[in-house]
Amino acid sequence: MMTNKTLSVLIAAAALSFGQGQPAEAPAETIWTTVEIGGEARLVKGERSFGLQQYRDIPRGTFMRQFDFRYLKEGNPLRFEFRSMDLFQRDTLFNATVENVNKYKLSFDWQGFARYWSSQNPSLVNEISRGAFVAPDALRGSLQNASESDLARLAGNAVLVAPQTSIRSFRERNLITYTCNLRESLALRLQYMNERRSGNRLWSQGTYTRIGTPAGDTFETPGQELFEPTAYLTNELGAELN
Repeated sequence: MMTNKTLSVLIAAAALSFGQGQPAEAPAETIWTTVEIGGEARLVKGERSFGLQQYRDIPRGTFMRQFDFRYLKEGNPLRFEFRSMDLFQRDTLFNATVENVNKYKLSFDWQGFARYWSSQNPSLVNEISRGAFVAPDALRGSLQNASESDLARLAGNAVLVAPQTSIRSFRERNLITYTCNLRESLALRLQYMNERRSGNRLWSQGTYTRIGTPAGDTFETPGQELFEPTAYLTNELGAELN
């Protein structure tokens, strides 16, 4: 049975537009801003309902749900715009753009994703190198030399004192795009993409064998749920002439 308690507080949401007082013949200056700030706390108790259940990262502490800013001035071809969502969190995105109308446009995008499976997972293996896990020699020796009646007790005690970890993966991608109008019918576009993946992800769902006996069914687990450390880096560079 799951117990899920959520407390959410929305502090402020505002959309502002400023027009500075100037003579009628002077160019108008406009600043447009949207700000939305919130906080969330969540408590979840109970076992997972099934093995494939997955969770999105829960915002931690204070976060800025939305922050948008735009600046432009009449008669000035330069413009600046910034848009964002869930700043200061793993699951976040924002875009910043500087543009000189009909000449060039420079845009920077950042996207962060977190995929969360579970937390407080006891692990009986230690990572000795990237992606290589072994069971401690002491644990292996005690289980190999134990009698049949002591195996369950030793294994249970090992799980109770095992270090815990969270199965969570992260992906961060940034994209830089530059577009330049060389002439009226000719434009050059350059783009650079960088993506990093880190954390760990679920690798094996585990297996079990069900054996029927006069006293009831027993289960043997020749496999267990393992997590795979991830460390990927991708860079892409592209050019386009239209």
